[in-house]
Amino acid sequence: MSHMKYLVILILLSSCMKSKKEEKKQLVEERIKVEIATTKGDILVELYNETPLHRDNFLKLVKENFYDSLLFHRVIDNFIIQTGDPDSFDAQPGQQLGYGDLDYLVPSEIIDTIFHKRGSLSAAHDGNPDFYSSASQFVIVQEGPVPDSSFSKMENWINKNLDLYNFFHADSNSSLYNTVQKAYEEHDWELYGQLYDSVRNIRASEENLDLYQIPEEHKAYYRKYGGTPFNDRLFTVFGEVLTGMNVVDSIAKVETDKNDRPMQDVRIISMQVVN
Repeated sequence: MSHMKYLVILILLSSCMKSKKEEKKQLVEERIKVEIATTKGDILVELYNETPLHRDNFLKLVKENFYDSLLFHRVIDNFIIQTGDPDSFDAQPGQQLGYGDLDYLVPSEIIDTIFHKRGSLSAAHDGNPDFYSSASQFVIVQEGPVPDSSFSKMENWINKNLDLYNFFHADSNSSLYNTVQKAYEEHDWELYGQLYDSVRNIRASEENLDLYQIPEEHKAYYRKYGGTPFNDRLFTVFGEVLTGMNVVDSIAKVETDKNDRPMQDVRIISMQVVN
């Protein structure tokens, strides 16, 4: 009888393990793909099911043809290409872009296992205290291999920002958080900056023991293929390029002005779901 019990337990454990593997496999297999047709060529991307708020928001905008005719308004070779500013639809030559958005933000969906590898789709945000994402603006990471000597500096940058986030969100600092949030909502950027600066000065003099370290498997990818590790844990990654990185590279290499806007417009012609 006891042997039968052990057999049943083993079967149940095996079933659970199989179920988890199948669920993980299903998440990858059923990813929705979107074709981004641009004036430089086509880019095929897939959206992560692990970030459903960003996936569904992006799909909603795609189906509404929101992105059609928008510019890649910020382009930095060996870094990123950025689009999604609604003001870029009919922007005049030389007009500074990057401040346009829709009237809502998307709650962050930052996941430890998803990182800013080359080809990632990463949601932009404006430095709000919750790391909430822009409703429409996103970047495609274009940066190449990362030298090993850079990781400690990048981890330091990440930890400084995470420390500020944790400080503002601590229960004991709820009053300060509410003041910061109010300044943000009212676009009182002077007060907002002053509050952040004062907290930065306080935190710089204190030891932060809860340090984030870039996982070794992520570092291995960054060393070989590239990406932007300094954005990990600070921005939401919600998809990746499947084909068309040559198009991303060609967009990244165009001549730009002092605001990183291409001198000759590079536009999204259309986006469509392809599966």
